[in-house]
Amino acid sequence: MADRPEEVPAVFAERFNSGDATALAQVYEDAAVLVPQPGTPVTGPDLHAANGRLQKLGVPISVRPRHVSARETWRC
Repeated sequence: MADRPEEVPAVFAERFNSGDATALAQVYEDAAVLVPQPGTPVTGPDLHAANGRLQKLGVPISVRPRHVSARETWRC
């Protein structure tokens, strides 16, 4: 897992590209929202199912964050 907020994007990409849906789910906060299609926000089990479908496409992602903003308290 990430030790600092700026590490989260790389950890997300690593977990996504691993194909391991359980490992990817650990990156998300409980209240996280994913919008896999415009106008279709999903949370909880639906979020993880949507990520699983995206992972099954087998297309790797890469991240290049320009800026990371974090509150004083965070967890990942």
